[in-house]
Amino acid sequence: MCTVSYVPLAHGYLLTSSRDERLQRETLPPRSYRHSGQKIVYPKDAVSGGTWIAGCADETVACLLNGAFEKHEKKASQVTSRGKMFLESLEHEDFEEFIAGFDFATVEPFTLLMMKTHAFYELTWDGNDTYLNQLDKGKPKIWSSATLYSAAQRTEREKWFYQWITENSNYPDFDMLGFHSSHHGEDPNSDILMERPGGMQTVSITQIRNSLFSPSLIHVDLKAKKTYGPLFYTI
Repeated sequence: MCTVSYVPLAHGYLLTSSRDERLQRETLPPRSYRHSGQKIVYPKDAVSGGTWIAGCADETVACLLNGAFEKHEKKASQVTSRGKMFLESLEHEDFEEFIAGFDFATVEPFTLLMMKTHAFYELTWDGNDTYLNQLDKGKPKIWSSATLYSAAQRTEREKWFYQWITENSNYPDFDMLGFHSSHHGEDPNSDILMERPGGMQTVSITQIRNSLFSPSLIHVDLKAKKTYGPLFYTI
């Protein structure tokens, strides 16, 4: 939920998410759940019961990052889990209708990516206002959480990302799992594979491959050194 990359492929795209979290916080491996009658595949945060990345039977794919444009202080009124809000958004066929009807005032700032068959949305909530953009599915992009990374660090990470996809263009998937699981800079505090004092580090990598050939999700638990999947979310 803290570093997300999007790369278009010849027949679809890859969405890859690195979760930067405290080692003590438990995550349940991904599996299939039912929400409003729809099959949704995702890993689950054991504390909140929510998630940060999911693939749906209708081929909707979504991913969540903590924070909006800059680091924020949590308000006492922000009591709704972002991960739970994320799951509720997937229960709505019309994303813009969900936005119009949801009370975001109770949620901490976030950035939510939502891919439908017809559109690629980026919803940002900064604690005061929502900002909805439609992105180009044909252009690669990287996001880094504003709660953990400064503007300068986010810019440096963008440079690593674009350099990586240029240098690895001979791979059909640009080896994006390699990008998310590699060291790129000299400072572990801001690296893509991040590690900070006190147990805050990249604990897992989840990748969704949406293609003509059985869209699927894989999850790499870096703590347990175990890979789950591929799990097919449209079958």
